[in-house]
Formats: sequence, structure tokens, C-alpha cells
Amino acid sequence: MLLFVLVEQRRRISNAHQMGTSLSHLVAAKGVEFEKEILEAEYSFITDKIGRLQDKVCFLSLFDAFG
Repeated sequence: MLLFVLVEQRRRISNAHQMGTSLSHLVAAKGVEFEKEILEAEYSFITDKIGRLQDKVCFLSLFDAFG
């Protein structure tokens, strides 16, 4: 009976450790996903900014040509 209790306790401890490891991996994966979302937002902001600057260059080039 004592052996069964010890084996069961060891199994529970092992499961808890595995669950902690899985949780750590899940948290790390969520962190990577969040960082990816931030980078995508920054990329979108920068490409929009570049587009606006290119439009401004075209406008100023036309203005200079006729001015």
C-alpha cells in the first residue's frame, strides 16, 4: 500500500512538472505571437508613412515643374 501511495505521489509531481513546462511554452508562444503582432503593426505604419511621403514627393515635383 505504501509503495502505491509513493508511486502515485511521484506521478502527480511528474504531471505537475510537465504541466508547468507546457504552461511555460504556452506563455512563450503567446509572447512571440504578441511580438509578431506589434511588428506587423509597425510595418504597416511605416509602409503607410512611406506611401504618404512618396505622394508628397510627386506633388512637390509637379508643383516645382509648374512653379
